[in-house]
Amino acid sequence: MGRCKYYQVCEIEDANLPDNDLCVLHSTDDHKSHASFAKALETHRRREHGSLNFARIVFPYFMDFNQVEFNHRADFSRTKFIRGANFDGATFAKGAIFTLSQFSEDVRFQQTTFTEIAWFNKAVFGGNISFWETRFSRADFTGTKFEGNAEFCSSHFSATARFGQTEFRADTDFSDTTFAEIVFFPDLMFSAPVCFDRVKFQNGVMFSRVIFKGNATFSNAVFRNDCYFLSVDFGKDAIFAGASFLGRSIFTGDNGEAVFLLNANFERVLATELGLRFIQVNLKQCRFLGTDLRRFQFVGVRWPRIGGRYGIYDEIVSESSRWPQIEELYRQLKQNYEDRRDYERAGDFHIGEKEMRLRNPDTRLDLRIVLLIYKSLSEYGENYLRPSVWLIILWLFTSLTVLCIGLAMKSENSVIVLSPISQSDFGWALLYGFQAIFHITGKEFMPHGFAWMVHMIASILGPVLIALAGFALRQRLKR
Repeated sequence: MGRCKYYQVCEIEDANLPDNDLCVLHSTDDHKSHASFAKALETHRRREHGSLNFARIVFPYFMDFNQVEFNHRADFSRTKFIRGANFDGATFAKGAIFTLSQFSEDVRFQQTTFTEIAWFNKAVFGGNISFWETRFSRADFTGTKFEGNAEFCSSHFSATARFGQTEFRADTDFSDTTFAEIVFFPDLMFSAPVCFDRVKFQNGVMFSRVIFKGNATFSNAVFRNDCYFLSVDFGKDAIFAGASFLGRSIFTGDNGEAVFLLNANFERVLATELGLRFIQVNLKQCRFLGTDLRRFQFVGVRWPRIGGRYGIYDEIVSESSRWPQIEELYRQLKQNYEDRRDYERAGDFHIGEKEMRLRNPDTRLDLRIVLLIYKSLSEYGENYLRPSVWLIILWLFTSLTVLCIGLAMKSENSVIVLSPISQSDFGWALLYGFQAIFHITGKEFMPHGFAWMVHMIASILGPVLIALAGFALRQRLKR
């Protein structure tokens, strides 16, 4: 009498079965008799523990476990489902083991309940898998491979969930799912778009060394407690619009490498006083409209260059109707960086704030003229070189004017005509221009004719330009 190699599972003995060979339940023969398999499976399930132990069984046809109640721990480890399976509405009262199981075609676990731990580690889902409205306690998907679409919509995880080293090779949908305890996503890859819209991470989440090759959406998701995105690469769009970060949340790159490689959307994001931290993150194509950036912390991030300054991506892509909102973003960023005493970067955002007000068609004309002059003279008080250049130009213009028109002697009613080719006369003209700008009273000469008007302009603009240069230099050097 020969025993099956896995006799401890099936308890099959057959005179025609070579000892330690495989019975009809465990046989991997694609052409084994369905009738013989069904008869052996029925006999197996009538045994005391046969309804719970399906380890290594190879199901040659579609299996229907719809609404089945497994009152003790169910073992489907290393099981093969050749033609798919249906576990809709099933209840696993004492846990389920699907470790190293293989599902060649579509399988459904919709509205299934796992009262205790569910092991799916290193399982392979060759077709589409649906866990729609499924209720998990603890769940372990470590090393699992999802070859087809994976759907976890509206599911509930009441205990810790792990998705380490998991491979999602097609579309993945976690929308409206609730994770009551912390969930881990370490060392895994999403090869296609993934959706976490409206997901509730009630007790923290950790994405560590994760690669998103397709779009990743977290719109209106809720992140509570500690949430980490560590060394995560978003290869395409990363959408966090409307998300709420209600605890400490960190996005960080690895060894200076960026996290957001393309578009990122953090519009209308809510962050608490614990704040949201971006460390060594690429924000060159990141939107923030409608978000209060004063509670964010930016460390070593990469902002886009707009002209000669750093700015935000919203300015590059937004329509003119959004200028007031972008102005507010720049104002918040300026305050953010000033609070952290990064005055140089705060100066760039101050320029952005004034640029948005200048471009805003609703800004009063007189204010726009003042802003335009302010920009031209000192780039809104942030560029000390520009007023210095204007000061040199004013000095040379004043000097050349008196060099061409001449100077009047204070002690005599006569006009001295200076020669442009005389070095001494040119020196006198430079001296006079310097005295006019810096309000130094000269003893020898006074302006003559049109030079009076130039003298007045120089005496007014000179101190203004000096003040602007000094103010801008202080802004750059203060600590």
